Amino acid sequence: MPKNKKRDDLELRDMAAVIEEAIRRLPNGDFRLSVSRFPLSNVCLAGFGVPDIQERISSDYTMPPTNEEISKQYYEEITMIEKIMDEMNITNRLNLDAFNRQAYAMRMWDCYAIPWRYHNQTVHLIWAPHDLVGTPIIRSYPVSYFLRALAEILEKNYDQAWKQARHLKYWKIFGLALIMIGLVVWGIIEK
Repeated sequence: MPKNKKRDDLELRDMAAVIEEAIRRLPNGDFRLSVSRFPLSNVCLAGFGVPDIQERISSDYTMPPTNEEISKQYYEEITMIEKIMDEMNITNRLNLDAFNRQAYAMRMWDCYAIPWRYHNQTVHLIWAPHDLVGTPIIRSYPVSYFLRALAEILEKNYDQAWKQARHLKYWKIFGLALIMIGLVVWGIIEK
């Protein structure tokens, strides 16, 4: 059991190093990738809806991407992650063949890529394909629409956080009241 734990720790540490190196090597890498505690695809794409079945099918059957430039950036990032994994000998340590290495790189991209890209007065949102031979799913929005949608998502998230904080405050007060009542009752019983 300890052997597996050590391997997991090594894997996590090496993955951050891979992303940090990719950030250094890629043009504008710090705008494309970020070492984060949370999968950025979950954080950045939440609220924009998941790709529908038609988008997934088009992606899985390698339909031409809707935006060549953004698609090119995606593949450049995947290729760079794979290359760095090879250079750092991670591929051999994790026993990954070329096919699995690409799948692993795509999974890393999902976690560490900033899936918003600004190009030609438009914000593009990128979802990694589910299939290894698939193409990325790219939705493009005018900046004004994207900012309005983002503001609505942030407002909704703030509202939920505020409600949760208020609810937590209520339960803290309730818990303190119970403790006080318990102490009073215990004091009465002890006398």
